[in-house]
Amino acid sequence: MVPGLTERMKLAEEFPDATERMKRCFDLEGIAVSDDDVVRAWSDYSDSLCANWLKLPDSDEDLLSILVKHLPSDRARSEISVVTIAPVAGSHGDMWLPLPNDVTRAVGWAIGGTVEVTTNADFLVLRRVT
Repeated sequence: MVPGLTERMKLAEEFPDATERMKRCFDLEGIAVSDDDVVRAWSDYSDSLCANWLKLPDSDEDLLSILVKHLPSDRARSEISVVTIAPVAGSHGDMWLPLPNDVTRAVGWAIGGTVEVTTNADFLVLRRVT
């Protein structure tokens, strides 16, 4: 079971190096997170493997990949940013929608996935299908 706020605060104090490393991984991607965000994500991951607190992987890339998948969903949604749609050169009305890496990681998208696009008033709504 994922620990409550008081328990997460104790974990941040008990594992300060791990907490800082996890935050640094997000900082390198331009995503601001709190100690509680990363402790909660790592606790959720550890709990999914029936552990209280697992040792962090050696690779920062692997660590970030795990953390993004276990970042609280309300936190991941708050990372969505505004991007500009641009016409594709030489096409007949096709548009290009560049998505920042931190956004695609925050929602768990990867190259090769299928995205459903719908409209909602003045916005495009993107939803991962596969």
